[in-house]
Amino acid sequence: MKITKTHYANAHKSLNLIDAALVALAPLTLDVLNGDEVLRRQLDELCAGLEGAKLDHREIIQAGEAAKNSVDPMLIGRCIERIGKLQGQIKWKNGELARMNNAYENRLKEALTARVPVEKFRPLDVPPTPEDEVRIARERVLMELEIERIHAFLGTVPLCDFSLLVGTQLEQFIPGETI
Repeated sequence: MKITKTHYANAHKSLNLIDAALVALAPLTLDVLNGDEVLRRQLDELCAGLEGAKLDHREIIQAGEAAKNSVDPMLIGRCIERIGKLQGQIKWKNGELARMNNAYENRLKEALTARVPVEKFRPLDVPPTPEDEVRIARERVLMELEIERIHAFLGTVPLCDFSLLVGTQLEQFIPGETI
């Protein structure tokens, strides 16, 4: 079973509740139950089940503690750095069409001022096309999705869900045994 942050927190909470339930059930002896052996056997089975659940929760807590100790601080730093880089790239993409359009208009003015025929424009000096708009929007969406995945991964720390980094630029830094 893959242990998540929720499993880990619930194991701690459940362990305390199970201990309290076992303490509360302990005084229910055969004498207190007026010799009802069937009820006493049912209580014994319940207590045995609770003890088994305690063991399961302790295993989850131990696995969680081990995972906490294995978190690579460099990976967390890379995540934060990547988010900043992507945010800068998104900001740049937001102005890319305007820059393309300005470059075209400036080049057109230069050509007209110098009386260069428009046909002699370099092939790259064309106004932005609808395809450019689609490409830029797609690139921006991909960057925003990568940021969301990294944020989701950071939300699972210290019990890291490395699968959230698959498909991002940080995938190469995922520890090998977790893939």
